[in-house]
Amino acid sequence: MKKAVIILLLAELILLGFISCTRETEGYSIIDALKISAYLFDESIDINEPIYYEWGETVYTLERLKKNEIRAMAPQGEMRDLETGGEIPPRGLVLFLEFDGIIELVAENRDIRFERHGITGHDIQLAVGGHVSVFPLRFVTNEPKEVHTVKPGTEYYIDINAYKFDNEGSPVIRARLKLVALRDAITESEEVHFGGEPRSCCMSVELISYEYSDVYKMMYEIGDGDDN
Repeated sequence: MKKAVIILLLAELILLGFISCTRETEGYSIIDALKISAYLFDESIDINEPIYYEWGETVYTLERLKKNEIRAMAPQGEMRDLETGGEIPPRGLVLFLEFDGIIELVAENRDIRFERHGITGHDIQLAVGGHVSVFPLRFVTNEPKEVHTVKPGTEYYIDINAYKFDNEGSPVIRARLKLVALRDAITESEEVHFGGEPRSCCMSVELISYEYSDVYKMMYEIGDGDDN
C-alpha cells in the first residue's frame, strides 16, 4: 500500500512538473498567478497629511499592489461610476482581483463587509476574478440612530486565499491586506465627528503578505525570497 501511494505521488509530481514547464513556455508564471489591484491616488500623495480630492474630478489609476508598499486608495464611493455591469455598489472601496481559479476574501474580526453582484458578507468568493466592493464597518454610538463613518487610524485586515478549481480544500496562494483609515481634508471641514476626530472616506492599502503553498514552491522552484 505504501509503495502504491509513493508511486501515485511521484506520478502526480511528474505531471505537475510537466504542466509547470508547459505554462512557463507559454509565458505563464506562478509569481503572477494571483493579481490584487486597487484604484489608487498618485504616488505623490502624502498619507501623513490630510488628503484632499475633488469628487468626480480627481484621477485614480488601477494598479497592481506591490508587497510592503503603502498607497492611498480612491475614497469610498468615488468609483461608483465604473462601467462594471453593476458590480460596484455606490459607497465602497474597490479592489480588482485576478486568478485562474477561486478567490476567497475574508475579513478579520468581521469588521469589513464585501459586496459583488448583490451578494454581501464578511467573506466572499469569486471565480477567476473581478471587482469587489469593500465596506469597512462604521462606528455606532449609544445614541439612537447615530452612526458615524470610519475614525482615522482604524486598522482593518483582509485575508485573500486562492484555490485551484480541482482543489478547493487547500489554497495555493495566501495574501493579506492591511487597510488604515486616513485623515480626510474634505470631511475634516464637515460637522460630522466621532470622539473629537473627523470622519474618513480614505484608506491606505498595503499588501503585507503573499505566500505560496509548499507544493507550489516545489513545483515552480520558488525560493523564500520570491514574492509578489
